[in-house]
Amino acid sequence: MQATADSKARAFIGIELPGWLKENIRSSAIKLQDDRFRMVGIDNMHITLFFLGDIDRRQQALVGEVMDRQGNDAFNISVVGLGTFFARHPDVIFAKIGRGKEELLGIHRSLSKELKDLGIKVEHKYYVPHITLAKARGTYSRKDTMDFLEESTNTSFGEFMCESITLKQSVLTSASPIYTDIHVKHLKLLRRQLGTGSQ
Repeated sequence: MQATADSKARAFIGIELPGWLKENIRSSAIKLQDDRFRMVGIDNMHITLFFLGDIDRRQQALVGEVMDRQGNDAFNISVVGLGTFFARHPDVIFAKIGRGKEELLGIHRSLSKELKDLGIKVEHKYYVPHITLAKARGTYSRKDTMDFLEESTNTSFGEFMCESITLKQSVLTSASPIYTDIHVKHLKLLRRQLGTGSQ
């Protein structure tokens, strides 16, 4: 486990995305990049499992141990279509998870129980695996946004093999957050899975 510079870290548990996949998603969502929406930086695109808030070094170590106890095999994740949480107020745009959604939900349930047993506070809202792409700055056209999402319903951005889960520190800056790995849990890669995953 890598030590962080500060005694506490603003942290989350998430899944990294391959660069080619982030490029595919970004190129499709580029129409949103204007004065109405603030795009997530391509280096910051990821799938969040848990936002943990500020946790100290002891808690970071405990979270790492919890992650290491997970016995999950590596699995494929596909990204298909764009969506929003609330159709009436589509102020957050995200890429949707297709294949691999059930595995993500299973990992989330398992980690949630263990984190709570450790006294680590986790968000209680319903978990929807997704990749956040853009957030509204203020005034925007609901119709134009929903029309754009409808056009992208069946867009396939690609599929990759999820081989690890990462505890990350997020340092907020005036430009964009800077992420640093605290702990990486590598998932078991079965022999039949070698060479799978596609662009």
